[in-house]
Amino acid sequence: MYLKIKKENLNTINAIVTRSLSAEYRHDIALKAIAILNEKGIDFQLTIVGDGPKLSALKELAKKLKIETKIIFTGRIPNVLLPELLQKANFYISMPITEGVSTSLFEAMATNCYPIITDITGNQSWIKHRENGQLVAVDNYQMLASELIWAIENPTYREQAIQKNRTFVEQNANYNVNMKSIADRYHELINATKSN
Repeated sequence: MYLKIKKENLNTINAIVTRSLSAEYRHDIALKAIAILNEKGIDFQLTIVGDGPKLSALKELAKKLKIETKIIFTGRIPNVLLPELLQKANFYISMPITEGVSTSLFEAMATNCYPIITDITGNQSWIKHRENGQLVAVDNYQMLASELIWAIENPTYREQAIQKNRTFVEQNANYNVNMKSIADRYHELINATKSN
């Protein structure tokens, strides 16, 4: 059963980035893309959660791009506050240059954020372009801006993708379900070894 989508306005960009403010996560790409949307008169808000060595530079970039009033830098927050911020957002943006299994992506998918992330191997395992999210070439802020616009212009697709992602996370990224499956398989292997 699909969780009802409770986002306030699916046609306004209320994006969130939840990665550490380090160089490899390329927050500047998100800021530059959002600046393009701002120039086109597209309404948005971008929340950047966390802290890191790039915080000052990112705040300066937001000012330079004249979007500082639309960017919220939360700084470091307790983990218990993250679900509420994710639930308020309708887009999840993540532009790293390297990725493994991203807990941040699964958290976003579980809270009905639509993912637009980098087109790298670690992300391709979970997101198929324009099937359940969108993939953007590394460091290509123009493409990110275009993909955000495409997503805004296709709300029905986005709603379906959000529902697919929620179901996927419930079935494949639930710690309790997965640990039970691992434990069951482990016991099967032990029993098979005993019988030999």
